[in-house]
Amino acid sequence: MIWLLPMRCLKPKKYPYALFMGHLSIGKLLKAIVVKYTKKHAPFSNSLTYLAEKSGIKIPESLLVKLREFMEFHFEARYPDANKAV
Repeated sequence: MIWLLPMRCLKPKKYPYALFMGHLSIGKLLKAIVVKYTKKHAPFSNSLTYLAEKSGIKIPESLLVKLREFMEFHFEARYPDANKAV
């Protein structure tokens, strides 16, 4: 129940951590769908949009846009100094 952890991070206002854990939760869910429907190992990727495409399920473009936005927050939470180095 990895999805419970992001919810617990919201109350103490640990938003970057909640976004990071939420990204991992969604990624694991999408990978499980890929495995279920392709009967193959899930791709070694953390890209939510890529995993969504590989899942074989029809996902509305509006949701793909939200996944892209979510991935931006994940990157910022995982690599907080990345923008400073550029």
